[in-house]
Amino acid sequence: VETRQFTVHYQPKVELAGGQICALEALLRWERPGYGAVSPAVFVPILESLGLIVPVGRWVIETVCQQIAVWQRSLIGAIEVSVNVSGHQLIEGDLIADIALILAGTGVEAHWLEVELTEGSLMENTHHTITSLQRLRARGAQIALDDFGTGHSSLAYPRRFPIDTSKIDIAFIREVTTTPQDAAFTR
Repeated sequence: VETRQFTVHYQPKVELAGGQICALEALLRWERPGYGAVSPAVFVPILESLGLIVPVGRWVIETVCQQIAVWQRSLIGAIEVSVNVSGHQLIEGDLIADIALILAGTGVEAHWLEVELTEGSLMENTHHTITSLQRLRARGAQIALDDFGTGHSSLAYPRRFPIDTSKIDIAFIREVTTTPQDAAFTR
């Protein structure tokens, strides 16, 4: 964190019907000097346990919004970008205020930002999380449930939250063409 070794990469989201890029997902990456790429599955829990995920998460959102603003001023034009957010950012930080300040500072409209949370992070301090997500959504940002089906996967569960998109976990997608149960769940 101190030596600013993290980078943000952008993965396209492709519309299946036409094959066009319809949005992007921001991915936090770390190339550790002398070791190479470190998986986010390794470093994100460490950032959370050390209390560093809030400032790093804020930096990611700011970096993404600055990039959206650059694209908006270019021939590319603005494009929606999803950012994974830790539950710690909702509970320990002030995610909503951070996002409001960043959007105002970059001149990016909220609808270009999609915030992704996992099922597990939604379960932390549920009432506070629901209230925070409602405030965020009222500002115009999109809310996505990431890796749906891996945690508390009752289909009734996500209905309690202001969610615009559910991203089904790859465990269901991987065999969607060969496993009728996965196909039914995904459909």
